[in-house]
Amino acid sequence: MADALDALWQAAHDCHLHVEAGDLGRLGPVLRALEGTEHPVARAWVLALRAQLVLMLPRYGAVPRLSRIEDFVEGPPRARAGAIRAARDGLLAALLAFDAPAVTAYAKVAAQLVPGLSDGDVLTTEMCGAWQHFTSKQFEDCENRCAEIIARAPKLNAARTMVEAQALRALCRLLDDTTEQALALGRRASLAARSEGIPHAEFLAHGVLARSRRYAGQSHLALRILEALRPVVTAPWRGWLAWEWLMSGGDPASALRDLDSTASNFATDSARTLAALLQAAMSKEGSAAGELLETLGTRATFAMIEHDATCLVAAASPNTPSPSTEVEAWRYGAQNAMPRALDGLRLRGDGGQDEESAAAYVLYTAEGRGSRVLHWGLSSAPTGGALRIKQSKRAQGRVETVLSVLALAGPTGLEESECFAATYGFPFVPELHRGVFEVLLHRARATLGDAGSIHKHDERLELRSEGSLIIPDPRVSQLTRDRVLRVLSEKGQASAKEMAKHLGISLRSAQGALAQLSEQGACETQKQGRSVAYVVEDTVFSEPTLRLRADQLTGLTTFEP
Repeated sequence: MADALDALWQAAHDCHLHVEAGDLGRLGPVLRALEGTEHPVARAWVLALRAQLVLMLPRYGAVPRLSRIEDFVEGPPRARAGAIRAARDGLLAALLAFDAPAVTAYAKVAAQLVPGLSDGDVLTTEMCGAWQHFTSKQFEDCENRCAEIIARAPKLNAARTMVEAQALRALCRLLDDTTEQALALGRRASLAARSEGIPHAEFLAHGVLARSRRYAGQSHLALRILEALRPVVTAPWRGWLAWEWLMSGGDPASALRDLDSTASNFATDSARTLAALLQAAMSKEGSAAGELLETLGTRATFAMIEHDATCLVAAASPNTPSPSTEVEAWRYGAQNAMPRALDGLRLRGDGGQDEESAAAYVLYTAEGRGSRVLHWGLSSAPTGGALRIKQSKRAQGRVETVLSVLALAGPTGLEESECFAATYGFPFVPELHRGVFEVLLHRARATLGDAGSIHKHDERLELRSEGSLIIPDPRVSQLTRDRVLRVLSEKGQASAKEMAKHLGISLRSAQGALAQLSEQGACETQKQGRSVAYVVEDTVFSEPTLRLRADQLTGLTTFEP
């Protein structure tokens, strides 16, 4: 009997390693053998294998109930080792569902199971504790734990744990405003995941790399990574990756299609709310967009997405308190670069040449105070009765720029030299620039008409208006090359002719943008017969292969955890 149990435990242990690597070929016979006995060791490893399956093929697996795992706290070591593995994958399922209380619960039960087990099991438990610190927003403690795990993992051959810890460190750094370090960690995690070939470690590391790219202002690379992951990831990952796709500038309709048959949880519901918000804003359904913004602000409280959500709500709702100095600086014009979390949302829908390109507008009130609002929030912002300044077709949009500068300056106005520098981007030299600037101010006054005026007193300029104004701010506008990069990221490659047709722009404009991007190294050229195709690729990321096949599990039954 003991020999048979030893053989069964060894088969379960080996099978678990193979399933973790995406090889489900031997799982069916092993599970049936384990489920044919009531021995505690067998029952614990059934939980472990079924917990793996819920992350891969949910209809064959189940998130293990905590009470079932707790049954093994006083059990034999081999049973507790299996239960720890069940707790770890239960925690991952909770993490992907954005369920912070469940993450904490699984981490705590794993810590109860570990006394007397191997160093590898101790490391697994510590990784669970690091995720608990992350979801509890104890980011410094989380990163310190990850650094310790990374130092010990190689000696224990803990490849999955190593990749997780690297990816989690990157997530912590993103929330600590150290984007460059986060990107370096994300790149390292992605490279390690690629070499190890463990599916869920790859999904995590590549998703974190995409997020790091987005925060670093490389949303086109984030989209490229996510586009490659979308057909490969298993169902539990789709909520988080749909969120990343949307925040990187991806199409809301595509995200909703990906989530169409995915079970409802905090993650999928948050992504669906974000997609619906973007669709309502695109359709200019102001009341619906406003309600969805409010919903997003109150529900998206999970550590993985809370910063994204609070930045978006504040940037789209001028009366909402700013969650950070970065958003505050952007809102009132101290910086023109989009808040890092919102880089991908600069882009608008591809509505053709007649559509405005401003990513943000300045809302100016009769009290003389202006603030920026993200274009996604314009339809739901309190703008009743405001005069809307139309965005000009001029490339630089200097009239709208000077009006935006003065609107954000407030009732005190700006020195003439400051206003010029903020409008043109270089210092004011009166003997060279005064005439040009006076012409611009004349054009700006003509654009305002009876709605407002620009006063000059003691070399100081001030915008005045008895009513509210909505002014497109060209300093926060998408450029043709931004739109081109997004299409390349989603399609993988395109010729100049295909790009022009897709975006509704002239062939010359498409060729110019693609040539500029190629010179900057943002895309590469590939010869295809007589034509040239342009390609966007991330030099670190490598597309994972689809290793998980349902037909490898023929004959398995569903399972009640």
